[in-house]
Amino acid sequence: MLSILSIRIITNDIGTSLYAAYAILISFIAWFELFDLGTKRSLQNYITEILSNNGDPNEFLFNGMVLNIIITSIFSIIIILNSTIIAKFLFSSFAQISIVEKNQLIFTTTFFGSLYTISNTMNKVWYGQHKGFYSNLALALAAVLYFAVFLFIGREVMVNKVLFYSQTYIIAHAIFFIVPFSIVFKKLNDKCKLKYSIMKIIILRGIKFWYFALLSTLILQVDYLIMANLLTPSEISKYNVLTKVFNFGFFIYTALLLALWPTISEAFAQNRFNVIKKNIKTSLLIGFSIITIITIILTIYHNNIIKFLLPDYDPIVSYLLIFIIYLYFLIRIWTDTFAVALQSKNELQILIKIVLFQVLINIIAQIIFCKLFGVEGIFLGLLISYLLTVSWYLPLRFNKILEKL
Repeated sequence: MLSILSIRIITNDIGTSLYAAYAILISFIAWFELFDLGTKRSLQNYITEILSNNGDPNEFLFNGMVLNIIITSIFSIIIILNSTIIAKFLFSSFAQISIVEKNQLIFTTTFFGSLYTISNTMNKVWYGQHKGFYSNLALALAAVLYFAVFLFIGREVMVNKVLFYSQTYIIAHAIFFIVPFSIVFKKLNDKCKLKYSIMKIIILRGIKFWYFALLSTLILQVDYLIMANLLTPSEISKYNVLTKVFNFGFFIYTALLLALWPTISEAFAQNRFNVIKKNIKTSLLIGFSIITIITIILTIYHNNIIKFLLPDYDPIVSYLLIFIIYLYFLIRIWTDTFAVALQSKNELQILIKIVLFQVLINIIAQIIFCKLFGVEGIFLGLLISYLLTVSWYLPLRFNKILEKL
């Protein structure tokens, strides 16, 4: 909710057009999750498996942390060296931002984003230890912090406000992971040793997760790359606001899924298939209910909501657009649930194959439909890519796995 309310604070200060630059920059951070080459997901599964057998996961945890620091640092340097090219691509529609400011945005985002990516290892560790509450608490505290800074300090900043708002958002999230990461790392550093053998198996399993994460990112984060070159800043802001309203409910469901991951992984290890089926059915029911409630509210009050969040812009939001977004998020909930179940079983190879087709369909469909229909085309491209691939294949694959066990 604070994430949504923060839109009003930013747009009141810098306007709808520059808010689009902020939105693009925040979406850019999502690509940083690829820096770890899947080692965090791999580490989470190893921790869960070791704990389910009453083992000690500290050696894996320490080596996984070191591995993530090394890999993320390498990728960060590569991004920084190419910051000018990236800045020109992302902000080609923003003549009001100088090239120096654009480079500064990419450089600082990469630096602080990398710190967040490294420390965010704790997020996966907590879920692997069945302590997902700590992850949710950290994210909640981060939201309170950046909202408070936006509210009380934002208007006092006089230069490069896009930089201020974007970096405040990143740093606020990083703080609540950096502190526990540092404490745990120091503790383990005193009693654990670097072991190449452990790093090797973490990264070998992690590469499989990384392939899937890369493809997922190409589906879910390529939208801003396309819009940055095809739509106006105001249209990008409209897309961002609608997405954030729905993501408010989807975030709740994602937290539920992340907490469910180690539970399903453990249930697979112990052959408790009834538990797996029950958890999936319950999760789907909760997810569908949340998105339906949000859709009803947005359908009734969409004009008031959009006008409140984007006071200097009067976008046209049709009922058809709301319905397309509703269908898209229903399909997301359906497919993400089965994707998590398959990943908890380490069934990644088949996921990679089907999602590869989805990526190709998604990119082509989004470019074509965005040119034809604008914002509606982005959501339509996403929806079509899901319906033609993973929405039917993942549950089919999941049921076949259960039949064989």
